[in-house]
Amino acid sequence: MAEENMIGRFSSFFEMTSSPDPKKKFDLITIPMIQRDYAQGRPGKESLRENFLSSLFAAIDDEENERIELDFIYGKKNSRERIFLPVDGQQRLTTLFLLHFYLAKRCGEDARSLEPFTYEVRQSSKDFINKLLDIKPEHVIGLAEYIRKQWWFNSRWKNDPTISSMLVMLSAIDAHYSSFNEEEIKKVWKRLTEERQIGFWLLNLEDLDTTDELYIKMNSRGQQLTDFEHFKAEIEGRLKEARKNGVEVETDFSRKIDTDWTVLLWNYRDNHDADPERYYRNGLDDKLQNLFRNFMIIEGTKAGIEISEKDEEARLLTLDDFRNMNILQLADVVLGHDISLINRFSKIMDFFYARSKEQSIQDFFNEILTTIPYEEYGGSLTLENYRVYIFDSKGEVDFLKVALKPVVNNIDLLYIESFFEYAYSHGLSGQNLDSLRESVRVVRNLVVNSPDSIRQESMPVLLRRVDSLMRNSRDLDAEEKNSFLQIQIRQEILKFEWIDSHASDRLPMMFIENHSLLVGDLSAYIDEKQNIVFVKSLQAHATFFTPHVKEKLDMVECLALTFGDYGAETGWKRLYGGRYWNNWMDDIFARAQPHSGKILRDMLNDYPVFEEESVKEHIKKWLQRSEEEKLYRWRYYLVKYSELRDIEAARYQKRSWENNRYDWQMLNSPSRRGWYQDAFIWLLHIDFENKRKNSTEIAFKGDPLYIKRLKWTVYQTETGYRIEYTEDRKRKEFNLDVRQTAEGIDMEDRIHFFLEFYDKTLREKQA
Repeated sequence: MAEENMIGRFSSFFEMTSSPDPKKKFDLITIPMIQRDYAQGRPGKESLRENFLSSLFAAIDDEENERIELDFIYGKKNSRERIFLPVDGQQRLTTLFLLHFYLAKRCGEDARSLEPFTYEVRQSSKDFINKLLDIKPEHVIGLAEYIRKQWWFNSRWKNDPTISSMLVMLSAIDAHYSSFNEEEIKKVWKRLTEERQIGFWLLNLEDLDTTDELYIKMNSRGQQLTDFEHFKAEIEGRLKEARKNGVEVETDFSRKIDTDWTVLLWNYRDNHDADPERYYRNGLDDKLQNLFRNFMIIEGTKAGIEISEKDEEARLLTLDDFRNMNILQLADVVLGHDISLINRFSKIMDFFYARSKEQSIQDFFNEILTTIPYEEYGGSLTLENYRVYIFDSKGEVDFLKVALKPVVNNIDLLYIESFFEYAYSHGLSGQNLDSLRESVRVVRNLVVNSPDSIRQESMPVLLRRVDSLMRNSRDLDAEEKNSFLQIQIRQEILKFEWIDSHASDRLPMMFIENHSLLVGDLSAYIDEKQNIVFVKSLQAHATFFTPHVKEKLDMVECLALTFGDYGAETGWKRLYGGRYWNNWMDDIFARAQPHSGKILRDMLNDYPVFEEESVKEHIKKWLQRSEEEKLYRWRYYLVKYSELRDIEAARYQKRSWENNRYDWQMLNSPSRRGWYQDAFIWLLHIDFENKRKNSTEIAFKGDPLYIKRLKWTVYQTETGYRIEYTEDRKRKEFNLDVRQTAEGIDMEDRIHFFLEFYDKTLREKQA
C-alpha cells in the first residue's frame, strides 16, 4: 500500500476532529451527496445493528476486553481545505459519531468537537445533526422520544431515512447505557477516547478525479457494499477468535473473497457492461452472499443443531428455520456450532476457482450433466460421451450458478450439495470424471424418483446421504429411515449387482436411464424378486419410444392394450398412458407395477421398433379376434372406441369397490374434482347425438343419460344398464344385462347391445 495514500490510524472518531496532531485533524468530515442514506437503524437491519453495537460495547465497557479494529475506511482527502470525504465506511462513521455524541453528552463533555461531521446527502440530515449537538445533557436519556416531541423536529424529518435510522440507533445506544451511573459512563468514555479501544485506518485514494467517480469505483459491487463488508468483518472476526483458541481455520478468507473468488464469479454478475465508468452495479456481492448463505443453510440442516426457546423444550432447527435467518444470524448459529466449516467452504471455492482457470465452470458442468434426454441423443454409447440427464432444474446444469440464487428449492439443494461434497472431498486434484458422473447418476436417480421423500423433515438425512454417495456411489442403505425411497435404493443396488456380473450391459443401462420416460427408474424392466434386469427389453424401449412416437401415443396405447390391461392400479383408480408423454412418464413407467412392466415388455419384444402400418394391422386383427371369440373385455372397449381415450388425464375410477371390470368413470383430471362421466353412458350419449341430434342429455358431470323420446333415465352397471321410467304416474325400473361368461366377461358388445334394444323398443312402440 502506497505510503502517501495512508492518512493514518485512528483510535476513535473523536480523534479525527480533535486530535492535537494537525496531520490527523480535519476541519470537515462530509458524507458526500452521492452516498446513500444511513441504513444501520432501518427495519430489517436488527441483526446487523445488534452485532455491530455489541462489538463496540464489548470493546469499551470492560477494561479487560481487547481493542476492536474496524478495518479500513476509504475516502478522499482534500489537504488544502482539510476535508475528508468518506467513500466506503460512512455507515460505521455515522454510528461512531452517534456513540461519541451520546457518551459525550452523558459525561458533560463538549460535543462541539463533533461539529465537523456533516451530511450532504440531504439538507434535512445536515440540519438534524446541527440540532442534535445543541441538546442539553439532561435530555440524553430517553433521547429519541425527547427529540420527536421538540418543536424543531418538523414532520418532513420523519420521512428522512437517515434521521429515522439515527433515532433508532440512538435508542439502541441509550437502551444499553441508560442504567450506567455517572462513574461507569466516564470510564466508558475514557476507554473510548483516551485508551483508544476502537480503531480503524483511513485510506486516502488519490487516483480518481472526482469523489463521484471514486464512490462508483468503490461501490462497483452494488448498493449492498456495507452489508457485505459487515458480513466479511463478522466472518473474519470469528476466524480470528478461532485461531486464538487454537482452531486451524482458513487464513485467507477475506483476501480470497476480494481476489480469487471474485474472479471465479465474475461471469455470473448481473451487469456485463464493460465500461468501468458506468459499471457500478453488478450484484456480485449479493451473489457471493447468497452462495455462502445457501452453503450455511445446507450445513446447518445437516448438522442437527438444537435450539432452546423460552419455556419450551429444546428442538432441532429445521431447514425452514435456517432459510428464515439472514446471513449474520446463520453465521451466529451455524459457524457458532462449527467454525471449521469455513475450511470446507474455502476448499469448495478453491476447487471451482482452480477449475475456472482450465475451463469455464459452465463447461465443467456440461461435462457431467445434460438437459438432452436419451431419445434425442445422437451420439455413440461410449463412456466419454456419457452425461447425466436432468430435467427438474429449469434447464440449468450449472449448479454453482444455481447456488448463487437467493432462494433454492430442496431438489436443487441436493444437487448443489453433491457438487460441493465432490469439490471438498476430492480437492484441487479432482477425480476421474467417470467416477463423478457415476456418483451424480445415482444421486439423480434417487432424487428424481423419491419426490414424496424430499420434504423438510427428511432433508438432514438426504443431504448426508448425498455426501456419502459422492464419496462412494455404492454406499446405499435401503433400511435408512427418512431417506430416499427404499424401492429406488434397492433398484440401484440391483443395478450395481447386475453390472458386476454383466459388464457389457453397463453402458446401455446408463444411457437408456437418461430416457425421459425413465430418468433412472427401470422398474418396468426389472424383476426384483428374481434379481433380473431385462436389458434386451430396455434396449427395445429406446428404439421404440423415440421422439417420432410422441405424435402416435394413442396408437401406442391401443397396441399396449392388445397385450394386456397394463393400467396402473392405485386405490379406486386405474391409470393409463393415453395421448400424453407425461402420463406415460409419471403414471406408467415411474414405479411401474409388475403387471404393467410384464405387458410392456411383451409388447416391446414383438415390436422393438414402432412401425405404424404394422401396428395398425395388429390392432385391427386383435379387435377381430375378440369379436370372433365373443370376449369383450374392458380393454376391448378402450381400443374399439376412441371416445373413451379422448380424456387428457387417461384415468378411470371405479364407481364402487366391489366391481373391477366395467363400471368405470372417465376422469379428465387426477381426481373427480374435474369433469367425470360413466364410461358407457358417455359412449351412448355420443352415438345418440351423432345419429339423432338433441335426442339425449346428461345434466351434469357423473349424471345418468336421459333419452327424451322414451323418457328413459339410463344408469351404467357392472353387468349392463339400469333403466328408470315413469308409467301410469309410477316410477319403474328394469335391468338390461349383457350375456357374460362365468368369469364375468362380456360376451357381446354392450354398446351395440343397448342400441339394438333401444331400436327394437322404439319399433314396438310405433307398431
